[in-house]
Amino acid sequence: DVRQAVEDLRRQVGQLQGTSDGNLNTQVSNLRTAAADLRAAAVTASQEGYVAARPLLEDSVTDVKQSLAVLKASADAQCIPAG
Repeated sequence: DVRQAVEDLRRQVGQLQGTSDGNLNTQVSNLRTAAADLRAAAVTASQEGYVAARPLLEDSVTDVKQSLAVLKASADAQCIPAG
C-alpha cells in the first residue's frame, strides 16, 4: 500500500531529522512535501482509477526519489567517517 509506505518514509525521515541538528531541514522539508504529494496521488488513484491517475503517481514517485537522493547526498556530505 502506497499510503503505508509514505507514512513509513515520513517516520524514518523524522528520525533522521532528529539526529541531524537542523542541518538537513530544507532537504527533509522537500522530501516530506514530495511524500505528501505522493500520498495525495495515491488517494486520487483509488478514487479515479489507476489508469487516470497513473501520470500523477509516476510524477510523484519521481519527485520522492529525487528528494530522497538530495537528502542522502546532503547527509553523506555532512557525515565524517569514523576511523
